[in-house]
Amino acid sequence: MKYKDDMIGCDEEDLSEAETLLHRVMKDGVRGGHYPALPKIRERIRRELEKLPPDSIRLDHPKDYPVSFTRSLEALLRIVRRRVEHTDRRPLDVRRPA
Repeated sequence: MKYKDDMIGCDEEDLSEAETLLHRVMKDGVRGGHYPALPKIRERIRRELEKLPPDSIRLDHPKDYPVSFTRSLEALLRIVRRRVEHTDRRPLDVRRPA
């Protein structure tokens, strides 16, 4: 299977039609989970790179690779941007938008 785009979402979202590539490695400043040995990591990276379009991974003038955010993550990004841009000091409600 070749990849054609990526979608980034919140941990709790159901993206069952997608393959999960990002995994939590830290929580509350504590490293957790199982970490494979370096040779296994290298092999996984090699396999994953083979799935990307060659034009997107070349070093000289690579073609843009499409990446999008889910609606839930977009909503959270809007909240964060509003707080940063307008120095909104209200506590951030991190509950997922409906």
